[in-house]
Amino acid sequence: MGEKLNTKRNNKDSVFCSLFGTKENAIELYNALARTDYGTDVDIHINTLSDVLFLNQRNDLSFTINGRTLVLIEHQSSPFPNLPVRLLMYLGQLYEQILTSKNLYSRTAIKIPTPEFYVLYNGRDKLPEIEECKLSDLFLHPTDALELKVKVFDVRYSKTNEVIHRSKHLEGYSFLMAQISHYTKAEFTLNEAVTKAIEDCIQKGHIVDYLKRHGSEVLSMITKNISMEEYGSIMREDGKLEGFFEGIVKVATNMFNNASPINDIIAATGLDRSEIEEIRRKWEEDNRV
Repeated sequence: MGEKLNTKRNNKDSVFCSLFGTKENAIELYNALARTDYGTDVDIHINTLSDVLFLNQRNDLSFTINGRTLVLIEHQSSPFPNLPVRLLMYLGQLYEQILTSKNLYSRTAIKIPTPEFYVLYNGRDKLPEIEECKLSDLFLHPTDALELKVKVFDVRYSKTNEVIHRSKHLEGYSFLMAQISHYTKAEFTLNEAVTKAIEDCIQKGHIVDYLKRHGSEVLSMITKNISMEEYGSIMREDGKLEGFFEGIVKVATNMFNNASPINDIIAATGLDRSEIEEIRRKWEEDNRV
């Protein structure tokens, strides 16, 4: 269905995906969420849908453990009432990958990995440390024909948040996001906020190897992927909307200059296709010789 997550990264990636897209970090994260104790020798296969786009969203992280459990993990920094539907769509695509060589019309029953769904929330609103949301809550009429339950963890950084301290990489990622938010509210530019947050992480000993190894790549990924959702949320809450849309237009224009696909621009800016087309028409007029 496409290349699996690898070390060659592009503007579709996020720091969350790259940080937890290794087998060691993925299993550490799963152990923290599911309270398991798998070692690094466990058979884990990362099958994140890194090249598939649904409703302007991409699957953040998915993998199978021992071929028996299929884990889907999403990171959110904004409200997610429709996330169970998105996860259902991702699940269908993943099963399609897994069962490509199987005969679904065979008289022999095909065993499929049992799915588990997790959401890591790192936004501005306070949530319970752990809660559950269900697909059935979105049905027009009650039914027991289909259900999908998602465990939602509030992973905002605090010294008392138990789940983040069960994974050193999740703790470091949570601290990084908290510092970005802190500096953004202090009216630093996004680039300055991210730079200072990275410096704080290294000084405090959080995900140091990862940040030093990837350097400016991390800065680029954060500003391209977190900016429109997280930065926009901060600006809206603090009443600093003036110039925000102009900033989004600038992001879209820069991506046109870099020949980015329109779906990538939609995902990065949060604008719909018609708005992006309008910006592109203006961009083409400005660049017409």
